[in-house]
Amino acid sequence: MTCNLPLNVSDYVTEAVNTDSNSIAEMFHNAAWGVLSLWFELVIKIDLDIHKKNRYASYDFRRKIEMQHEEFQKMTEREQVSLLKLPE
Repeated sequence: MTCNLPLNVSDYVTEAVNTDSNSIAEMFHNAAWGVLSLWFELVIKIDLDIHKKNRYASYDFRRKIEMQHEEFQKMTEREQVSLLKLPE
């Protein structure tokens, strides 16, 4: 038996966008936020470890983390999922 669950933020957002059910869209949107939160916690710990070993080495890594975090935040905005948009 194979389970084809999405494994990353963009997959969960895609599932949220492509469904026709509000509750399923909400579930996948929340899952995307969960993956984003977990990713952020992990990379911050990695960044701190790198900084402890060489405080100059982590600058480029930290910049990449910030850029990726901004991209993920844009992806996971509720407005990206038509079923979750607030009525105007």
